[in-house]
Amino acid sequence: MKAALSFELIGDGVKDQYRFYHRLYPGMGHFAAGIGKYPYWVKEVITTSEKNLLSGRKDYTNATRSGLRRVYINYILESGHIYEVKKQVSWKRSMICYIIVTDDGDIIEIQEDEVDKWIQKFKNK
Repeated sequence: MKAALSFELIGDGVKDQYRFYHRLYPGMGHFAAGIGKYPYWVKEVITTSEKNLLSGRKDYTNATRSGLRRVYINYILESGHIYEVKKQVSWKRSMICYIIVTDDGDIIEIQEDEVDKWIQKFKNK
């Protein structure tokens, strides 16, 4: 079963502002535009030390003109896999969590200390 994961890329337009100011003031763009980037990712957890980075598709349908808010990224996830997700929850705070997709297509958050147990469970299927 597959599931769709979507979350907002708060501050995504800052990268464009950085490039603009970097052209005006080489080497100083990150100071002029504020924080230089807002990292996010979705990684498939293979083992506790091995992870594959997934690519998502950005959705600008409802984005503000500057691209700083309402820009979303969408991922298609499959059941039987564990994913590590890093996303912005506010302008200054991000979070990392682990999720799995059930056979019914539901996305469930699991604790970091449970990841090894789930890896073993999926390997034995």
